[in-house]
Amino acid sequence: MPALNRAKEFGRAARCASNLRQLHVATLNYAGDNGQLPRCRSSWDGDLDDNWWHSHGWVAWYDVSGAQDKCSGAKPSDGNYQWRGVQGYATITNGTLWPYTGHQDVYLCPTFALPKVCGQTDAMRAYSMNTNAHCLAIGSYRASTLVLFGDDRNITNAAASGGQDGQFAINEVAQWHSGTRGHVVYADGRVEKR
Repeated sequence: MPALNRAKEFGRAARCASNLRQLHVATLNYAGDNGQLPRCRSSWDGDLDDNWWHSHGWVAWYDVSGAQDKCSGAKPSDGNYQWRGVQGYATITNGTLWPYTGHQDVYLCPTFALPKVCGQTDAMRAYSMNTNAHCLAIGSYRASTLVLFGDDRNITNAAASGGQDGQFAINEVAQWHSGTRGHVVYADGRVEKR
């Protein structure tokens, strides 16, 4: 039985690495179209006339009381960051990488999706983008040393941490893969365990 469990986890870890490679390709395609890497987090940007617009990150903040992209008057709240359920799906489909990925499974590590790992049956995503990659112009970074995405061990606490939408420090790589460490993908497409 332990050997079977190890084999299953090896398969889930391989799928996780594949997902990170797909996020890498989506990021490069986005950068090719926009001249820079995507935002690691969403934000409200405004002008002096109290006009506001929502700049979407690779996944987007989603205000469950009624998300809006443009408005005027007082600055809106940042909304509610979600990583699961219906709102979690909306954070994915409203994100800037969605047109390049097109499938929600790319955002979710199969190990994280196990109820014994995350305690939820409706998890939608398990990865975060490195804050150091936020909006970098093409050619302004060393692809072999810049981590783009990783398994985020703190993602389940994101909603309680003030809207940490899609950002993580390299020392927050997940450790929910039994027998292996969490995965990261570099800007050159290399996937490593950390």
